[in-house]
Amino acid sequence: TASNITLEDNLANPNSLYFFIKNLIKIRKENKDLTAKDMTFTENNRVLTIKRGKITTIINLSKNAVKLDGKILITTGKENIIKENEGAMIIK
Repeated sequence: TASNITLEDNLANPNSLYFFIKNLIKIRKENKDLTAKDMTFTENNRVLTIKRGKITTIINLSKNAVKLDGKILITTGKENIIKENEGAMIIK
């Protein structure tokens, strides 16, 4: 269970939540667009998009897979596809 996962377990697993959050922090520091006040929210067929400058965050709440178009900064999906309840951050 999740409550039995130790810090050592997280540090030994490059796919752990620890490394995911560490990567998010790195992306935020490297991309000034993520600190911009202006952002645009859209929703189309249960796919949410948040745009800040050149950065787009996509959250797929639909049952259909979504193909990503752009350089992937981080994703919970596989390669350039996000399925239901997955998300990604891309730059165009």
